[in-house]
Amino acid sequence: MNIFSVILIGLLISFFGFYLRIRKKDQGVDSWYYLSCVREFKRSKIIPVKLPNYLLDIEEQWYPPGFVIFLSIFPFNFLKKYRGLISPLIDALQLAIVYFFTYFITHSVAVAVLSGIIYALTYTLIVENSNLNSRGFGSLLFSLTLVFLYEFISTQNIWWLVAVLVFGFFLLMSHKMAVQALTFLLFGFAVIFYDWRYLAILAAIFLLTFVFSKGFYLKILKGHKEILIFWKKNLAKLRAHQIYHSSIYQGKGKKNFSVFHQEGINGFLMHTKRLIGHNPWIVFIIFLALPLINSSLLIKFLFSWLVLVYFLIVLTTYFSPFRFLGEGYKYIKFAIFPQSLLIGILVTLNYSFLWLFIFIALISLYVILKVFRPVSEKKNANLEEIIKAIKESPRGATMCLPANLSDIITFFTKKKVLWGTHSSGWDEVEDFFPVLKKPIDYFFEKYNLNFLLLAKDFVEEKDLRLSSNFNKLLENADYLLFEYKKV
Repeated sequence: MNIFSVILIGLLISFFGFYLRIRKKDQGVDSWYYLSCVREFKRSKIIPVKLPNYLLDIEEQWYPPGFVIFLSIFPFNFLKKYRGLISPLIDALQLAIVYFFTYFITHSVAVAVLSGIIYALTYTLIVENSNLNSRGFGSLLFSLTLVFLYEFISTQNIWWLVAVLVFGFFLLMSHKMAVQALTFLLFGFAVIFYDWRYLAILAAIFLLTFVFSKGFYLKILKGHKEILIFWKKNLAKLRAHQIYHSSIYQGKGKKNFSVFHQEGINGFLMHTKRLIGHNPWIVFIIFLALPLINSSLLIKFLFSWLVLVYFLIVLTTYFSPFRFLGEGYKYIKFAIFPQSLLIGILVTLNYSFLWLFIFIALISLYVILKVFRPVSEKKNANLEEIIKAIKESPRGATMCLPANLSDIITFFTKKKVLWGTHSSGWDEVEDFFPVLKKPIDYFFEKYNLNFLLLAKDFVEEKDLRLSSNFNKLLENADYLLFEYKKV
């Protein structure tokens, strides 16, 4: 097959993956936080950016700024209008890299096609890249850092080491969970290959990041440490309902709800179901080991990469002491690069696996098309009505329930919200999130709040037992807006 055909096939598969990722319009709350950061960075040209409207956060944003700096390359109105395309495009780029890298090392279009299809149809990647956030960006940097690392280890070419350090720097400055995964993997590589260079390179990446960030990375690490301590302390309340798991506002609510980590066999089954649901290709891992034992150094490197990520997933999913490092399934994306390539090789080596490949591909496609459907704009229009009311008021400090509405409210109104969790100040958040530890009136008095915004599908008005200080200002099909005036 000529090179033009190889390129065309790769582009078609990448476009297919991109299409699957944009079918559901961007509804993510992360989008508005990043857009707020970009807007401020474009105005001030200063890192760290300052966002004074988050009452439960410090003004300086200690979240890794790499993605914000990357986004600032584009015109702001373009980002705002096409925010739902950015993360899918980044992930489609990694899909293309998987395809062409696979072809480059195997010289097989069949293997490259299979690898590309696996990447395109991995459910977790579509979930993670369905809105504007840094996860796909961090995953791409993670993959490139490890590919360049292998090239240096295998060739000793100093320019590959330079690439590792450069992309490692960008990674540390862009995504905290990717940093945790990279640290774990490089320690794992050092043990598996009995090679101290992996640890030396890891140390060099951190050292250079401290130097080239002019010490700002120390603040990023401090913020990183705070969030880990916070979730270690509040792990039992991860994904708790902010109202119905509160000791103050306990109730059944309109829907069943549960925390993320449940105990016993139910918890085990729930986590296992989630892992398989996010990545059904995981069933292939049991077939990969034997065919790869006597393979090349590259295949062993990729297999070790895959196994180490899955080991980290198991630790953070099933073992309580490690769960504060993040929900285990969110590490899956760091394994998809080697997973796609290795499964593609396995299927072409043994076509008896082709039926399993086809079955998983069809199931994955069905789930993706069923779950990720185009959404109605009606709910957005109802929120616009709320935003207009807050924006036109001379007052405006707002409590949102759920709290993640805060990002879109402050982005459009440019007024204060009772929210944080982006930078530092996690002690301040704890009375409000993950569950309310104080009555709602307490927050309105302490932070001089003016509005309470409720999403009807999140909490019923009657369950909040609001005091007479709250006057209903606006109601539509999806939201309630109250104004607070102390009697």
